[in-house]
Amino acid sequence: MKQVPVISSRAELLLTSGGTTTDAMKERLLAMGRIAGNTSKINVLRLADGWQPFDEFSQVGLSAQVEHQAESLAARLWSRRYLRWCLGKRATISTETIGSKSPAETRRALSSADLLLIPGGNTYQTIRYLGRCSALIQEAIADGLPYVGESAGSIIAGKTVKPASLEPADTCPDPALLGVPGLNLIEADVVVHARGEQSDWDIKDPLARVTKMVLESVASDSATYQPDEAGTVVYALTETQALSVSHGKAQLI
Repeated sequence: MKQVPVISSRAELLLTSGGTTTDAMKERLLAMGRIAGNTSKINVLRLADGWQPFDEFSQVGLSAQVEHQAESLAARLWSRRYLRWCLGKRATISTETIGSKSPAETRRALSSADLLLIPGGNTYQTIRYLGRCSALIQEAIADGLPYVGESAGSIIAGKTVKPASLEPADTCPDPALLGVPGLNLIEADVVVHARGEQSDWDIKDPLARVTKMVLESVASDSATYQPDEAGTVVYALTETQALSVSHGKAQLI
């Protein structure tokens, strides 16, 4: 697998579709926690900004609002379930929305964490809020704070959030968000919930290839994902695959 540039060689990332759903992912998460934590308990900071409701300026219909709330509840329950399975009583998990906090509050929250987790939820809401403090998140990861992404959290770790256009549950509250950059923790785009066997692709024509591995219930002719430029690296992860990035190297587990 080709090397993927990351912000810092100290950064360690685990990008998944549905959380740590396999034993291999669980072992990697535990190892990340042991590396990060100097105490008996790991302090996990979960940034649930993607669970934020749409505001009055979003012009999102009632059905989309109801669907978003249902998806947010499901994401919350699932995230809690797999973290309990992985970490049990070995971790203290705090769930916060920091996109509207001051820079000083954001720095304090990040500095107190041993592990940063961004769960599933609405990808556009996630980047809408966290984009305001993306530089602080990038700084913390560059300083060695491990990062775990689950679904939306994996998409926004990439170069852009364009792969979210493949996800039927991702209602976009603002068309301007469709092509915004991600946190750019890796120089690649991340497609989640993919179907198929081949996911370690360096795709020269991503649209033609990714639409053959479209998400659940999405027809290939409805996919709107487009790469930024020819040769963009795209990682398509199934439910049982994760992308582990450490010391500038990417590996599927």
